[in-house]
Amino acid sequence: MSRSTAEGVFTRYPESLELDSHKESGPSPTPDLPRAVKIAKAQDDIQNIFFVNFPAELQGASLDEQKAIMDMVQSWQGWATTHVGGKVQQMADAGQVARIANVQGSYRAQIFDYLMRKATWFVKTFEQNVQKHIEVKKIEFHTAILTKALEGFGVPASVFSTLEPVLQSISEGIKTSSTREGKLGQYWIMLTKYNWDPATETTRTGKPIRIIQFRVTEEALEFAINKFKYDSVSFDLQFNQYQAEFNSEVYKKIRPSIDQKHIDMGLDVIKAGILNCPIPP
Repeated sequence: MSRSTAEGVFTRYPESLELDSHKESGPSPTPDLPRAVKIAKAQDDIQNIFFVNFPAELQGASLDEQKAIMDMVQSWQGWATTHVGGKVQQMADAGQVARIANVQGSYRAQIFDYLMRKATWFVKTFEQNVQKHIEVKKIEFHTAILTKALEGFGVPASVFSTLEPVLQSISEGIKTSSTREGKLGQYWIMLTKYNWDPATETTRTGKPIRIIQFRVTEEALEFAINKFKYDSVSFDLQFNQYQAEFNSEVYKKIRPSIDQKHIDMGLDVIKAGILNCPIPP
């Protein structure tokens, strides 16, 4: 049997969403958040948003300190999930977004990014559009993707295997995507690396919050469906990435004003999308 290589552009740069572009004249009505969360859980949509944590392996008081920071970041993730779901459902009810899983998921990813950029407790340190080329055997494709996406992030290759569920979920999402509306799906991944500073005895996320976002292509869909036909791949990857610092002191000041019910509803939705990958010492 002759060898066959899958070729093309696997991912493209993401689309951004200006929320005001969907507003009519006058203020927008308040979304029904509990209803939106209930619908989101019942629909079991394609997973477009992922939260990956890279905690340090600690003990005692240092572990408690790290957990406190992780809880703060996760509380924002839960709150944002609830409000993103409310906005997407509001747009769907108004006929502004098609009731197609990957289309709604793409808007969800765009709105999540909008909220992340607006949050004053996340201080962006740099942003870039990245283009990489991968030419490897099919069996090496996932490792090659992780190597390119995590370049410069300080995550050892030894934890790559723990990230496989994310890639498998994206692969399944691509296969079940609809090509209607010209959208195959947009993905938003929040990678948070927790560093323990022995000099100050504090946990800090520092610069290592990395957001990676991209759209998948027809070539990605064809490969996901017919992967068995290929022995190797030669794909271009285009994606946007930016890094940010989490300012816990700023977040602590606004945390009392955040409705705990909104946090809890969101965390219940995203619990399957949170992945912890401890970094060995």
